[in-house]
Amino acid sequence: MATYGRNKVEELLEQGRVGLGNALGTPEILSLLTPYGYGQAKLQEGQVLFHALEGQQAAQLRLYAQQKETTASFQTSWGAARKIYGRHGKIARAVLSAQPERLARLGLEGVRAQTFGPWLAQARQFYREALADAGLQAVLAEGGLSPAVLTAGQSIVESAVQADNAKESTKGLAQQSTQDRDAAAAAFQDWLRRFWKIAEVGLAGQPQWLERLGRKVRS
Repeated sequence: MATYGRNKVEELLEQGRVGLGNALGTPEILSLLTPYGYGQAKLQEGQVLFHALEGQQAAQLRLYAQQKETTASFQTSWGAARKIYGRHGKIARAVLSAQPERLARLGLEGVRAQTFGPWLAQARQFYREALADAGLQAVLAEGGLSPAVLTAGQSIVESAVQADNAKESTKGLAQQSTQDRDAAAAAFQDWLRRFWKIAEVGLAGQPQWLERLGRKVRS
């Protein structure tokens, strides 16, 4: 399937607005096109395709705007989660500096991942293991990481997961809307090409009518 950029779609819509609007709204043009099979019913067929494209274009623009919003929301949420997890991890490393086995259990060995999926696995391991062991909780509490503090941090991490899910959902919807918009554009463009060919024949002796439909006539 051909792909259509926003400018190309707007160009097709403008051609449809002018061409179909004036063909249906100008009796002289309509009477000249009707013998060639492009009477009112055929032009209304084009209008259906035009409105379908118009609707798909609006939906595509709306969904891509939503995608930008959910992406920004995710970045904000992940930023907050990285900050709290980073702080809790530093505290845990400090109070458990002499207990490497517990640091390993919390997944605090090595560097923190820079992409969301691997980072999430590290953060979830930390909070899951920290909240599963009463003895470990007692040591962490000495550094201010009480179960309540850890649970709050875990909730912030899970909020980032929800934001990521929303981002991915709108991303998928936006991609599908582009495919639907392109399919509608291809259908309308095909109809429009055939319409122009007939119009150039039916209005060959009336160049002013062709120009009224938005077609430039060579002088």
